[in-house]
Amino acid sequence: METSRDDFVIAIRSAFLKKGTQQKFSLLGLIFFSVIFLILTLTASLRYNLGQDYHTYLHIYKTPNAQLRFEFLFRWLNQGFNYFKLPYPYLFGISSFITILSVFIASKKYSEKMFLSIYLYFSIYYLYWVFSVVRQGISNSIILLSVSFIENKKLLQVSIITIIAYGFHQSGILLILFYFLNYIKFEKNSLLIFLIITIII
Repeated sequence: METSRDDFVIAIRSAFLKKGTQQKFSLLGLIFFSVIFLILTLTASLRYNLGQDYHTYLHIYKTPNAQLRFEFLFRWLNQGFNYFKLPYPYLFGISSFITILSVFIASKKYSEKMFLSIYLYFSIYYLYWVFSVVRQGISNSIILLSVSFIENKKLLQVSIITIIAYGFHQSGILLILFYFLNYIKFEKNSLLIFLIITIII
């Protein structure tokens, strides 16, 4: 039996606990999430010699010629900080800010339990996305913002987000594939196999 084509997007969105109503925060809740956001961002910004690719990104930041082989938005980010002679923590700071902010926005938009979503992100992805695969972490977090546009078949918005995500890591180009897969009907077994292969990759 075939499922509707929207099942593909629902499967992606399930990671953020599908939400039906707009979430509202009290002042205390807003302060709480703001403090968490600042702690996570500052921890990533002020780190020293932490992360698998720490020295790689430090070398890239200090070597303009090395920046030329990277995606255009990440390259421009490095070149901008170099131009204003800002120290390297600014690079880690802005990179982590973009990643964490995108995750917070997606969690608020799609999750019935924002705290649980952020906790899962911190437990599973935070150290990896923010401390190691910085470029891919930015790209992946930006992709999370596209779920509603994929569901509503907004090609222009998905294309813009694809370009931005690709600007930080070439894997971001796969987002446009998700958009067109939304038009295909999958059997449940095929969808399950596809998701398993995606996780393994």
